[in-house]
Amino acid sequence: MSAVDGEWHFEGDGANDFCTYAYQGYATPEKLKLFLNDVALKSGGVKPEIWQPAPIDKEPAGGYKSLPFYIEWKYDPIPNVDINLSPFVEALTTLPVIPVYGNTAYMSVSEALSLVLRTVAFRPDGNLIFTYVSTAFGAEQIAQTEPNRFQYAIDSPSTVRLYIDPMSLAGLILTNTSGGTPSSDVDLTDKGLFPASSGSASGNQQTYTEAEILRKEIMSAALSYFLPRLAEGIPMDFAIDGNGLKVFIDTKIAVDLFNNIIIPVLKEQKYVEAVEKYLASLPTLAPLLPQLQKALELIPIAFERTNTLRLGFSFEEYSGQ
Repeated sequence: MSAVDGEWHFEGDGANDFCTYAYQGYATPEKLKLFLNDVALKSGGVKPEIWQPAPIDKEPAGGYKSLPFYIEWKYDPIPNVDINLSPFVEALTTLPVIPVYGNTAYMSVSEALSLVLRTVAFRPDGNLIFTYVSTAFGAEQIAQTEPNRFQYAIDSPSTVRLYIDPMSLAGLILTNTSGGTPSSDVDLTDKGLFPASSGSASGNQQTYTEAEILRKEIMSAALSYFLPRLAEGIPMDFAIDGNGLKVFIDTKIAVDLFNNIIIPVLKEQKYVEAVEKYLASLPTLAPLLPQLQKALELIPIAFERTNTLRLGFSFEEYSGQ
């Protein structure tokens, strides 16, 4: 360490449980600046480095060979009930529930993910870089997340921790959902599950539908659940099999997540009715509504009998196309 013109300059190298690094910086009585260089995960990172969402590939006899979402749910049978709900949960990612093209067509969340996310790069310095299609401000364009916004570290040969800068995540959501609206005027909890109704306004008072209240409840519960866990990293399992990669939360965390966010919603009749009303409004799903209603009633019961629940994403090695 040396002093130059009232500033103390320092440099060196170090290591922690996950990585090695070099550092340099300077300090004054008023401020401190620190720069990290040559950061490298001791594990070497995930190999291969670049992945793309697994394709949507249907089985000839029904079901799917491949999806960008990975869902595995096993539970003890419910007495006197012969409905298998496990495929229903996977089907939630393939049902056409997102209105597109001015509400003239509908898209599933699997299709939406496949269209938006191009690649995920697990860099050996611990950065996660997402390449995606951005429609901010109208025109479609390829964009990438900045380094040091989303990071990972390998805990063991089968587990990773994800580190997310909450301000960067909020900024990414704002940029891609606001359509140019100033960030101060955008409510993050008002995005997502159901199309917003016009409602009615009187001064600053807004009347919300049950669907809009449900959306806010879920988003608020999700933020309350995840934000306290970001500092220590979100633990996830990963498995590489051939040219495929699965990254998912394990049963303990998934059950905790559902108990805090989803199950309370499914036990509130007004919210179940809001979901049913929305599903009934979709031409492609209206004929399936009786089955969907029965499943919504049974999910909380089956969930209490869960012995395996894995939720995450499926990738394949980047093809370069």
